[in-house]
Amino acid sequence: MSRILVVDDEQRICRFVARALEANGFQFQVAVNGEDALRLVESQDYAVIVLDLLLPGLDGYEVLRRVLRANPAQRVLILSAIGDVESKVRCLQMGAVDYLPKPFAIAELIARIRRSNVVDVCVRRLRSKLERGAIETVRNVGYSFVAS
Repeated sequence: MSRILVVDDEQRICRFVARALEANGFQFQVAVNGEDALRLVESQDYAVIVLDLLLPGLDGYEVLRRVLRANPAQRVLILSAIGDVESKVRCLQMGAVDYLPKPFAIAELIARIRRSNVVDVCVRRLRSKLERGAIETVRNVGYSFVAS
């Protein structure tokens, strides 16, 4: 079962997303600010982080930067009311795997969460069968096989 971290300071959004994740068989945790999100990410692994950009304290851009600096392979999906092209491009260039502007359809969010999770599971299984370091994660590209 995949664990998802939802980072959003809007309680209504958190409850809405949490119900949908639970109904679709995902485990999840919620953080309402950037500092809490970073603490959770340091202590646990997540298949996907669903991240709002407008957060109290550390904003989503800084959370995204710090998360990907610590773990370049972490999948981060931006879910934000900021829908301008510049913000979308900035987040994707920083390493976010997807960007979904609010308002959003919950079915679309679930589909986007499931899309690279299937690949991640397959790659994880393949890595367990090969020697260590045989498959590298290439941020913003995918995976690379390393010949020994």
